[in-house]
Amino acid sequence: MMNVSRIKLLSLAFVICFLAQAASFSPRTYADAAAAAAEEEGVTLVSDRQSESAVIWWSKDRASEVAAFAAEEIQSYVKQITGADIPVYEGAVTGDGAAELDHLASALLVVSGEDADALASGSQPADIPAEWLASANASLVGAADDSFAAETQPGRIVLAGVNERGTLYAAYELLGSAGVEFFAPAFDFYEGNAEYVPSSGTLTLPAMNGVSEPSFEFRRKYVEEGWSHTAENLPQLIDWMAKNKLNTLVVPYDYIAQGKTKWDDWRGELIDDLEKRGMIVEVGGHGFESFLMREKYGEWHPEWFVSGYNVFNIANEEAVDTYVNEVVDYLKARPEIGIFDSWPPDVATWPPAVLAKFGTNANAYAYVVNKLHAAVKEQLPGVRIEAIAYATHVNPPSAEYQYDESVLIDFAPYFRSYRDPVFSPANQSVISQINSWKERFDGTFTMYEYYRRYAFHSLPVVFPRLIGQELPYYKEFGMDGIGTYSEPGDWITFEITHSILAKMSWNADVNAEELIQDYIESRYGTAADEMDSYFRLVEEAGRSIYNSPTGDMNNTARVTEMRTKYLQAKTHLENALTKTAGGSKESFMIERLLWNIDFAVADVSIDYYRLLGDNANMASARAQAQDALNAHRFDGIILQNSYSIREYISGYGNTNWIYDMYRGELKHAPMVTTMGTYQSNHLSHIVDDNHETVFWSNAAPLVGDYIGIDLQSVKNVNEIRLLMSKPDKPNDYIRSGVIEVSKDFKQWETAATLTNQPEAFITLEEGTEARFIRIRSTAAQTQWVIIREFAVEAVDREEPQEQLQSTLEAERSEVTAGETIEFTAGFRHIPESIYAFELTVNYDANALEFVDAQSVKDGLALVDSMNTANKLRLIAASEGADHALEGDLQLIRLQFKAKDVAEDAASAVSISQAALGNELGVEVTALPSSAAITVHPMPVGVPADINKDGKVSVGDLGFVAAHYGKTATSPDWAQIKHADLDKNGVIDLPDLAAVASAILN
Repeated sequence: MMNVSRIKLLSLAFVICFLAQAASFSPRTYADAAAAAAEEEGVTLVSDRQSESAVIWWSKDRASEVAAFAAEEIQSYVKQITGADIPVYEGAVTGDGAAELDHLASALLVVSGEDADALASGSQPADIPAEWLASANASLVGAADDSFAAETQPGRIVLAGVNERGTLYAAYELLGSAGVEFFAPAFDFYEGNAEYVPSSGTLTLPAMNGVSEPSFEFRRKYVEEGWSHTAENLPQLIDWMAKNKLNTLVVPYDYIAQGKTKWDDWRGELIDDLEKRGMIVEVGGHGFESFLMREKYGEWHPEWFVSGYNVFNIANEEAVDTYVNEVVDYLKARPEIGIFDSWPPDVATWPPAVLAKFGTNANAYAYVVNKLHAAVKEQLPGVRIEAIAYATHVNPPSAEYQYDESVLIDFAPYFRSYRDPVFSPANQSVISQINSWKERFDGTFTMYEYYRRYAFHSLPVVFPRLIGQELPYYKEFGMDGIGTYSEPGDWITFEITHSILAKMSWNADVNAEELIQDYIESRYGTAADEMDSYFRLVEEAGRSIYNSPTGDMNNTARVTEMRTKYLQAKTHLENALTKTAGGSKESFMIERLLWNIDFAVADVSIDYYRLLGDNANMASARAQAQDALNAHRFDGIILQNSYSIREYISGYGNTNWIYDMYRGELKHAPMVTTMGTYQSNHLSHIVDDNHETVFWSNAAPLVGDYIGIDLQSVKNVNEIRLLMSKPDKPNDYIRSGVIEVSKDFKQWETAATLTNQPEAFITLEEGTEARFIRIRSTAAQTQWVIIREFAVEAVDREEPQEQLQSTLEAERSEVTAGETIEFTAGFRHIPESIYAFELTVNYDANALEFVDAQSVKDGLALVDSMNTANKLRLIAASEGADHALEGDLQLIRLQFKAKDVAEDAASAVSISQAALGNELGVEVTALPSSAAITVHPMPVGVPADINKDGKVSVGDLGFVAAHYGKTATSPDWAQIKHADLDKNGVIDLPDLAAVASAILN
């Protein structure tokens, strides 16, 4: 583990890093910073595991959570390093000069000594003398968004951001100086190996002085196709992005309108994580058809759509206006969106009438985007529109259609070569296109780079040194942003690409080779030399082959070179593994890269033997690659999707089930068969508990072909049930085969042998453990294969502990604007002797207004609550030892009032955090929960017309008076609640007054 002296050296390196970024700092870096750093004794945060410091946070925007979250992050990591709790306080700027702090948005102060001691007994919020921040404020004059200043003063470190994000980035920079490494998102498959946190009882940081500014305004990660993104791993991605100073998450509105990757499916879970990090939310993507839907408008406006073309008829002004209105309405209902991507369909085809009117695809596209921009600018100031320069519309429009300069342009060099740097002659067409844009467009221009490409199908095609060459060029060229894809499914394979790209997106002027070496040494320790050789070889192999989107896979020399370098790279990985300790973070990573390189060698060997005409070895290589995919698609090294499947299967059918598999929506994970799929009879049908749906192969199985399921962990398997064929195809099944089980996909045991047996019910020996179960063909046949169901009875090897779970239930699933709705919060599986708890409840403040919270359990008091924007914090405690909480309980009733919305709005209330305390003072946490509802707009009509006779008169008043005083608990409330005009749950004087006023008016 890292000792104190190394922490101090790393901290000093942080200061030097500030100075090294001369292009970023100039002219704001202090010339004597290095001397000051060397002379300072430093600021001690913790000594002998005892806190000697505190963190104060301050923000101009009291509603913002970012500065407070940044302080909590410092607190959390210092505790992980030292075991000590350093307190966190909110601060308020006092004294002369407070009003002059106009170049910073928030600040953190890490104070020690007497200043820290005084905080413990002082008033709150803590006083922050304005002069403490004056120098940082002056240093940030004219600094770009996200910039931050770090400054050491006697006994304290000042971290200040020109905006809220800048302050958070400064906090992570400070933690980096303490030796913390944020290598990767904490995805589950990393098993705790995504970060490095040193351990030391004492933590002293040397002086920190300087200003850091980003090289690019927009530093993005694209969800794009989103095969392996889930509601669980997206927060982990967002967390890593902030720690690496990336500021924009890009999520499709609905990727290519297939209903699988949609912002609305995740926004409820992500908004809080994004807001407390100040992240920019960018939504949209391919295509127009998601908003101007043929299914919705085609019957009434067939002229808007042209058969054979996927772009709508932009020549029709009414169609364009309808598209614009649809997008504007969507954005109004989702105020978290800062940028909307207005993109045509992927592989866009443009109707002849459009080209006749506008002349070029680019002109027609720009016309639509500019109309949308004008509408959004008028109705939603602050939201920006982005267009993509790509494929059929990669060139700029002519002058009369040129984009408004407030529009963002994302340039996607789809056809570029990665064999050569972007500025080389081989990529001259790309640079010519960029130059053409630069000559005609003065607005924001960013790069949509393919440094991690789906077409790489999880081969280790990594580009750390290419990125090191190109990012300084892009900065010099005046590009305003850069981003690439972010699939979790093979993140380990591409970790070095993600890491180096993130760091150089912030500082493109850093010495790239030193940055790469620092990554390799920090990540792989004693195996660094072997790993450097591995990364050089796989980058050379990948760049050699990918001179085009799909690679030069028909070039025998190139494929041979790639295969040879992958085999050499494997040798270096094997050597590296011998230089690391078993069970270490280093060995964890190397083992997985070894799994990946085995897959890569097999994959490339398919083309190698194909080009040599060696069909037998080609088939063997295909089977090896297929096995690796099945064995490791949940290990972070291989992403299963249509790109990987098509390498091994001819005819793979609909692959939407893969999204469901990664998101845990299938009973078991089907193993990709070596047989193709006939029509829509895809593989997930074998695990859907529906015998009417089937998997149906598109060919007869060969010897060795298999179909199976992955339980995703080793379990005790008791029974296997396999149903093949169907009544009208009684001979379509594997006629000769074996059912096999395995824990690791390497060692297989035969559970049963089948001969002319379309159905099998197998009871296994007690204690049989397996993760993978398959039927494998052992003889050639002419019939195709149908499988109706492949089911197992299996239990975890150890009975799982019942997890403490928060619960949240809505009284109904729909509510109309103006009505109240109640939610009941509680817990399941409460352990014995719980006496207090704290809940953090998140809700959509655009759709709901918090009204009240009450305890619904005798002996439980709601002690305190705090409601801010879209977050509610509740603290409750039992009233004595006789009122302990245990088991499953409903405890708190929450009441909200629905706000008026423009259209039906999907909303949710969620418990994002829940902490419970027992009689010993020990805290436990409960899993989150949520309840979804739909909020309907206020109905059109006259609410005071109680008897619905088309007028408001004394008859209506009589009805209200007759039921005066009744409440939502009255037995006839369902029949009379429309007389509760103000929707407060009681028919009272304001309701009478409302009807009387309507009569007079």
